[in-house]
Amino acid sequence: MAKLLRGPEAIGEGLREIGRSVFPRLAQTLIGRMLFGALGRNVNRVLMVAPAGWKICENFGDVRAVQLGPQHIRYTYTDHPIELIETIYVGSIEGAAPRFDVEIELGIALDGPRRTLLDIRWTSVGSASRRALR
Repeated sequence: MAKLLRGPEAIGEGLREIGRSVFPRLAQTLIGRMLFGALGRNVNRVLMVAPAGWKICENFGDVRAVQLGPQHIRYTYTDHPIELIETIYVGSIEGAAPRFDVEIELGIALDGPRRTLLDIRWTSVGSASRRALR
């Protein structure tokens, strides 16, 4: 499917685009509503709970979230392929951003042979921010 979206030379971008649909679709399921429904539009709380979604959807590796600042969370993935993190996982976080009216900045770093760090920072682009830009 990724090849159909972007062509054979851009499989990674195609997978990232598929990832962008993960959160909106998961949030509409019974499991998604149970995981995220009570959290409302609080991006911080949703991002902190999101690793539970990975644990439900996958049967390998581990992912943990830690709060590093008011708008900064770090995910630590253990035994997850970097290719999935850079494509589908990043896309899933990007796909969640519009629901929360935030702009996401992501940074990835390898932390040894089995661990990958994904830093997530965000800024609000809600209606008050949009009015200030006009």
